[in-house]
Amino acid sequence: MVAGLGDLSACNDEQQLTSNVVPPPTEAVRAEASALRERLDAARAEARSGQYGPGLSQVQAVVVEARAGLRAAARRGAAGPG
Repeated sequence: MVAGLGDLSACNDEQQLTSNVVPPPTEAVRAEASALRERLDAARAEARSGQYGPGLSQVQAVVVEARAGLRAAARRGAAGPG
């Protein structure tokens, strides 16, 4: 039973333990989420500088990619590991 536990190092991270946001489960997913957040930050900067069209286009593209990633993850989960 204990062998099935994931990495427990997060149990030592007080900030993570008290956060309302659950971090992505794997390094690959964390990297993908980080890249999407960076693109959203860039879109926010465009909007703040008055370039609403490009900012909106970037946000829409990020939403499409995030949804595609969620669908792919759901399919992998339904199919089982591997």
